[in-house]
Amino acid sequence: MRVGDSAGRSLDFGGPLPAAIALIGCCLFALSMPTIPDHGYQFYVAGRVLDGARLYVDVAAAEAHPPLITWIAMALEATGRLIGMRALTLFLFFVCASAAASLYAVWRIGPRSGFVLAALVGALLSLVGPHFGQGEHLALIFALPYLVASAAAAVPDAQPLPRSARIAIAIAAGFGLSLKPHFALVWLGVELYLAAIRGIRSLLRAESIIILSIFVLYVILTALITPEYFQLLRWVLRLYARFAPVPVQYLILDKRTLVFIAGLAAGFVARRDLDWRRIADVLSIASIAMYITMLLEGKGFGYHWYPVIALSVALCAIALRPYVVRAPILVPAIAIASIFWMNVQVERTTQLLVKPPGFLPDMVTATERYAKGGSILALSHTLGVAFPLVNLTRVRWASPYGHLWMIPAIYQDSLGEKGEWRWLETQMRDRLWDEIQKNDPGLIIVQNNMKPYFELDPRFRDRFARSPVLGTVGFYILLGRPR
Repeated sequence: MRVGDSAGRSLDFGGPLPAAIALIGCCLFALSMPTIPDHGYQFYVAGRVLDGARLYVDVAAAEAHPPLITWIAMALEATGRLIGMRALTLFLFFVCASAAASLYAVWRIGPRSGFVLAALVGALLSLVGPHFGQGEHLALIFALPYLVASAAAAVPDAQPLPRSARIAIAIAAGFGLSLKPHFALVWLGVELYLAAIRGIRSLLRAESIIILSIFVLYVILTALITPEYFQLLRWVLRLYARFAPVPVQYLILDKRTLVFIAGLAAGFVARRDLDWRRIADVLSIASIAMYITMLLEGKGFGYHWYPVIALSVALCAIALRPYVVRAPILVPAIAIASIFWMNVQVERTTQLLVKPPGFLPDMVTATERYAKGGSILALSHTLGVAFPLVNLTRVRWASPYGHLWMIPAIYQDSLGEKGEWRWLETQMRDRLWDEIQKNDPGLIIVQNNMKPYFELDPRFRDRFARSPVLGTVGFYILLGRPR
């Protein structure tokens, strides 16, 4: 039984129409979203793997992410090659279509409010900004119908959804939450909440079993298809924790925690409305789970915070919903604001690529002048210097690594500990040198504070000494092919 809206039809302000307009407007702007470094690299990796490269060996040789996001990129890359469309463009369509389907499911399953739906459009699209399509964004898109369906299932004497709908929602949630292992906390928290309300037997619901089965199947497929990933984890898990770490106390004291607390407070207030009590509970649980996930990541990157902020905004919208009846103009207002903010976010993302660490326009000019039709190499701990540069210029990438995050991770604190990782440094330099010998890059971009590090190796020192300095871009030195 779909939960009704006890506050009346006036809250809908024409039903879902304002939200639908906001969705269309946001998606149109989203389709012009520039390629961010993570996506540029993932689709480069996807293309290489389709061409025969080994994942986690020939490419992504120091990647911490499990392979699901690469498999998605491979499917889109293969489709793009088949129909003659750029895979990164297909990806933008994929994310927009997924968000639309998720919002449609939410409208059909849960309590209805045009204001809340418009706010969800903003949370799923315009709020995400430069993190559009990141794992956290996709996870929330695909899990949101599951959260709303679980809230509906917690209503006493609720009639279950059709079996086919329940299975589809569970598969989507399992897919989205599998993108990162930490996201299983969302599933665990929601299922324990339902077990507390409906009894322990609710853990045997089809949705719960399907999501758990997808988690297990994903692990099995990873072991069968890319066993190299588990070999990589032996050192990546330990070392990646040392890359750009932020102490947990600083994450807790981050100003974005105030948004999280406000969301939980709004969820508590929203519990006074019987029709919305369960969805407020479930979204609060999901927000807490995602906050814990952010703390476990230990970085505090913007995309780690995104699900927490988006769910907090949704909870605030639910708490404010009863007051919209006194000012129904707020529904189209928030829809228009979402479209406007989506445009601002696209422009903001474009500007981020122009600024450090990417310096994209200058890097494109240098690459097309000195390495057109050839290959390049960037010796940097920043992914943004090489991607989407490689995607835009269509040069070859002469490295099995996306970026050299391992170096600052090794030297993050005591230099006395570096001996433990000497084997990794040796392997890294050997593999990079092999790629230089094989590809003879026309352009090597060296981060200036990494140049002395690589010059400790006589092979790189000799190469650098024989290479003409083509110029500098920001804090990068551009080296040409030895004469």
